[in-house]
Amino acid sequence: MTAQLIGSENRGTQGRPVISFAAPSPSAFDARTRLRITARGRAVIAILVVVPLLALGLLWGASTALASSTASGVAFDYVTVQQGDTLWGIVSDFPRAQDPRDSVAEFINLNNLATAELQPGQRLAVPASLSAAQG
Repeated sequence: MTAQLIGSENRGTQGRPVISFAAPSPSAFDARTRLRITARGRAVIAILVVVPLLALGLLWGASTALASSTASGVAFDYVTVQQGDTLWGIVSDFPRAQDPRDSVAEFINLNNLATAELQPGQRLAVPASLSAAQG
């Protein structure tokens, strides 16, 4: 509500100015009740929308990445580790098609080795790059 002082021509019976209260206009009411979102509020809303969508995407993607019961058809040559063997020594037994350090890294990755330490009797799959170079 806003108070309006009416001019001197509208004075009350005792000579005092008359004050009337006018209702706010509809446009002023709409401006006060409009929702205003700050930059932080927009960021929170975006996160609340994006995070569940990403979670659903991950769940859907995980359900489609199931392993099949059939073999992939990839066959590897294997080397059995003997007492005193090292990855460097095993790699040097194959013809060099690339840098030996790369071949050692391929052995580690293909056989999912945590370290380069080998145990006698351990079977290691030979990377395709070395098998092809030997054949």
